[in-house]
Amino acid sequence: MIKTYFADVDETTIQIQLENGLQVTLIPKNNYHRVYGILTTNFGSIDTSLRHKKSNEIITLPAGTAHFLEHKMFEGMNGEDAFVKFMRQGAEANAFTTHFQTSFLFSASFEINKNIETLLDFVQEPTFSPEGVEKEKNIIEQELLMYLDDPYWRIHQLVLEGLYPNHPAGVDVGGTIETVNKTSYEDLKLAYESFYHPSQMCLIVLGDFDIEATIMAIKQNQLGKVFPQQMYERLSLPVKEETIAKQALFMDVSQPIVALGFRFKEIEAEGEALLKKVLEGEILADLIFGPTTTQNQNWYEKEWIDSSFDYMTSIQRTMHYLHLSVSSHYEKELLSEWESLFNNWQNSYDLNEQHFETVIKGKIGDLLQMLNSMEYTAYSVIDSVFENYDSFNGLKYLKEMTLEDVIEYGKEYWGEASTTQAVILPNA
Repeated sequence: MIKTYFADVDETTIQIQLENGLQVTLIPKNNYHRVYGILTTNFGSIDTSLRHKKSNEIITLPAGTAHFLEHKMFEGMNGEDAFVKFMRQGAEANAFTTHFQTSFLFSASFEINKNIETLLDFVQEPTFSPEGVEKEKNIIEQELLMYLDDPYWRIHQLVLEGLYPNHPAGVDVGGTIETVNKTSYEDLKLAYESFYHPSQMCLIVLGDFDIEATIMAIKQNQLGKVFPQQMYERLSLPVKEETIAKQALFMDVSQPIVALGFRFKEIEAEGEALLKKVLEGEILADLIFGPTTTQNQNWYEKEWIDSSFDYMTSIQRTMHYLHLSVSSHYEKELLSEWESLFNNWQNSYDLNEQHFETVIKGKIGDLLQMLNSMEYTAYSVIDSVFENYDSFNGLKYLKEMTLEDVIEYGKEYWGEASTTQAVILPNA
């Protein structure tokens, strides 16, 4: 058991690795009325290729398998799914899938250890059936169609498709209607056996709970459970194809939605060094495109952008990119200015010590505020467990960061970017 206190953020973590490989992180937070429990597997939509450990046979799962499996994990025996059981125990349950992980969670104010046991049991003892898999296809299809009606979801997905063509990173987390219909019970069973072993999972519990009793309950729950041997391992696919220059589609929108994506080379840093790179990438984007920049204010004054303007960076396994988007009638002008600003970032008027200090202070304030959210805290810890760093060190690294650190990140990654443009135009 490893207990760590992070003075900068006044947080404590207790980390335990069980004999079966399950990583447990407890985050006690006094004076909170609810407790969150999140069980996560290091398996997401990007993981579609598996390789047999002995024969080297390669199997490709349908796109969206991780999301499909998330749906079916809640299928219970005798028609009662896990949602109902949690509800009877006074808890709310949910689940979500990303490109890299699948998480199952509950929040409750009482019966904490009982709900933790339920969380572990329904994920580790699945009861989904071939019949249930077939019935679920229509439900997932409807979910995908719902997202297809969301123009902001569509523009983001267009950017990913343009940045990562013919690669799982460019496909919607839920897959497509075609791949959903191709998914079989056998596909889900193989995915489960390959990625739901405790050695590939982490359990995070945070809130006001009895630490010793919770540790005991978790250990007792895991005793005697037998898990299938993992015959297949993840096969990471390299990004080979060039980005798509431009894509456009028509939807029922009042004005165009425009987006620009930049794909960077993968970051090879690991552990705490990776966390530093993540923060440097976010700060550089803030310095060049953020709300405190001269250009951003200029775009607002000219009414080229409004509150829909958004930008984000992703610095994760395989996916390292920057994405800008806004709803605007000035799509051509913005695309031109965004590209020019990016290509000449080292000469930006806003790349100076004074602006850097402003951005850092804002980032620290945002981080401290977000740490008041139990959901944000839990989700940030998930990434840190699988990437082998402590997310609570983020504040310390922000305080230590220099403008030179950020510039070095930019020189290493922004100088070799590939781009894609995406536009959603109003129907005639």
